Amino acid sequence: MHLATKGLQGWPKLLLEVWHVDAWGRRGLAGYGVCHVPSAPGCHRVTVVTWRPRGTRRQRLLGTGGPELRVPEVAATGAGDRFRLRTESAGTVTLRLGVVARNMGRYGVAL
Repeated sequence: MHLATKGLQGWPKLLLEVWHVDAWGRRGLAGYGVCHVPSAPGCHRVTVVTWRPRGTRRQRLLGTGGPELRVPEVAATGAGDRFRLRTESAGTVTLRLGVVARNMGRYGVAL
């Protein structure tokens, strides 16, 4: 993937949607997670904390899947909108990212 920026303002983030398939072949949302792409060049190990909207008691009891965000990008824009949701922890995802920085000094970004 190639990401480009001209400064630290608006530095790229990754929005993760984690899905699962149960024993009956039904797919369901496992969780959402957001992390910033590291700004330093090199190999990085990034742990992303995930969460999901909490379903109703009936949804949790029957395992019919919980609610999903209509616009998942809201998870990456800021936590202000998320505080209106009832959420629960969904675990962590560990990523290995390789970052190559090029021509950043041209835009006033010193690494």
